[in-house]
Amino acid sequence: MTGVSLKEIFYELDRIRDEDVSDKELADAKTYLSGIFPIRLETQEGLVDQLVQMRVHDLAPDYLETYRENVQRVTQEDVRRAARRSVTPDRAAVVVVGDGAQIREQVAPYVARVEEFVGARGGAAGA
Repeated sequence: MTGVSLKEIFYELDRIRDEDVSDKELADAKTYLSGIFPIRLETQEGLVDQLVQMRVHDLAPDYLETYRENVQRVTQEDVRRAARRSVTPDRAAVVVVGDGAQIREQVAPYVARVEEFVGARGGAAGA
């Protein structure tokens, strides 16, 4: 079962990288992100968090004022480019907890190296 799950996970990661999001998915995401943004700024904690994010990620001084406009300008190509840059299944660390003897062969096709760690109860975990 572990191998089947990993196969599906890596299939979806590849799909995210290779296929465009649908017009509906993009529109729904834009609506959600634009709608939730003001709610994030309603509390002092939320505002401070956004100001910290601006500093940490070196965002423009007008980030808060232009956020929703920038979200609305995102294209399918922008999403694909971001996915190819950020979704990197070939660099993924896969952590599986269970009986190493039973899952080792199922994990091997999806990772370059398998390591096992024995837990406190004497069971092994494969990665």
